[in-house]
Amino acid sequence: MFNFICGEVVAKEEGILVLKSGEVGFELCVSDYTAIDCNVGDYVKIFAYLQVKEDGLTLYGFSTLEEKKIFLQLITVGGIGCKMDCSVLSNVSVNELATAIFTGDAKRLACVKGIGKKTAERIVLELKEKIVPPANMGTQPEKKVAQETVFSAEAMDAISVLVSLGIAKNEAESRIAKAVEKGLKKTEEFINFALKNQR
Repeated sequence: MFNFICGEVVAKEEGILVLKSGEVGFELCVSDYTAIDCNVGDYVKIFAYLQVKEDGLTLYGFSTLEEKKIFLQLITVGGIGCKMDCSVLSNVSVNELATAIFTGDAKRLACVKGIGKKTAERIVLELKEKIVPPANMGTQPEKKVAQETVFSAEAMDAISVLVSLGIAKNEAESRIAKAVEKGLKKTEEFINFALKNQR
């Protein structure tokens, strides 16, 4: 029903984005990666998927078409619902997820928060022949960061602030990861450390 929605981000909280398009405000469930790409006041294009269930409707949003495509592929796998799918996409990049599936790396998938060993094996079995290999597969892999900490509420807030200041998402994540290694925990501490310790 929905392909994409263009509008202004008027509110954002953990896992939720409110997008004003015309006189309508759309509430979308989003991954942490999409949330980082969207700041309040930005005019954005969000790809959308409407989940229809007996107990109601839920709208999911994605900042890139690639994220939407892999989301739609994951929900075809038995045992993976939309909420779990969104959680998975909050803890691993689309590129890394697609690479793991395409190469049949079930062990790597099993390490992603929200995916266990059996689910990882099922994902590989059902999607390996369907997944489109990432364009940059074979090049230097994305730098991995301490995901459980980076995607905590405090770290996410700090990353969002850094991105709003014009710092690239990967760079912001890298700086926050270093702050985590130093034992910092609060949003303000993360931000101060990241701004003082530029590459």
